[in-house]
Amino acid sequence: MLDVVVILWQETLNLKYLDNQTIAFPKLRDVMVQTASQVDEVTLLRLVETALQTKSALASNMNFQNIIETMTLAGLDLLK
Repeated sequence: MLDVVVILWQETLNLKYLDNQTIAFPKLRDVMVQTASQVDEVTLLRLVETALQTKSALASNMNFQNIIETMTLAGLDLLK
């Protein structure tokens, strides 16, 4: 699940600069393009970073629910 989140944010960032890119989730392309146009690249990078840090936390046997809640709250805070 976390890999999917990482891929979604990475592809959203890529679509900001490479509009003709083939993506893993083509049905979400319009939403990702819209998000890319509304969010700056620094925020998108931080969202990718947050998801990657969450993967690392999960690898260290932390509580899954707490990890996902923390990632979600951090992401919402970045998107304010």
